[in-house]
Amino acid sequence: MTESFLAEVQALLRHLQNPPVASRVGVSRNEIVVAKLTDKLGDLAEAMRQGGFSHLPILDERDAVVGVFNESAVFDHLWADTETIIARDMTVSEILRHCRLDAGHTEAFRFVRPTTLLDDLTDMFVALETPTTRVGAIFVTASGKSTEALQRMITPWDVLASSST
Repeated sequence: MTESFLAEVQALLRHLQNPPVASRVGVSRNEIVVAKLTDKLGDLAEAMRQGGFSHLPILDERDAVVGVFNESAVFDHLWADTETIIARDMTVSEILRHCRLDAGHTEAFRFVRPTTLLDDLTDMFVALETPTTRVGAIFVTASGKSTEALQRMITPWDVLASSST
């Protein structure tokens, strides 16, 4: 047996004894850029462009996720009426109905417990919710309920990065 083989076996044993879970994947609450109802859309779009991210959770006063600001919400707002304008100085509250978690975009959002296994997170991102809908982000809360305070946000990129380590 070679040293590299033994190292691989040890790494596999560590993985099996202490599998990666949601509490160790993604971005913790204190590092997540979030949207508030009073935020201006232009400011949020600029922050997203500069930060290189595509989803901003919208939180209520209890830190619970009430929606997600993303491209889908903007496009949904634009196509809602025949003559809709979107302006940089509009606020999130003005388009909130298009940002809600149940707005019916091409993305769905899931809530999980901190103990949810990485393999289960991967399955959620890989599976299609409907023929045209996939999971865009997963939010971690204390018991996996959407009414609880946000602890972490996980994207498909986070799962890919965790799977390769």
